Amino acid sequence: MASSVVAIYMFFLGGGFTTIAFLPEWMQTLSKFIPMRYAIDAMRQALFYPTLDGVSKDLLVLSITALFAIILGSYTVRRSWNN
Repeated sequence: MASSVVAIYMFFLGGGFTTIAFLPEWMQTLSKFIPMRYAIDAMRQALFYPTLDGVSKDLLVLSITALFAIILGSYTVRRSWNN
């Protein structure tokens, strides 16, 4: 249940329900730290615009986030196996 609620908030802050420009300034700042924002931006750019400006930045942020998640997950699993 908690993961569903967190996913909905992340999708909202990532711009899935509305354009981020319509959110208050503090929410726009907070959304810069949500990886889903970059996934949604890249998808919008690829689907709706003729050029891929900014997609490389989005993919870089998503790649770094995925690498961090893999390292953190590997550390957590390794630690649980040692106990």
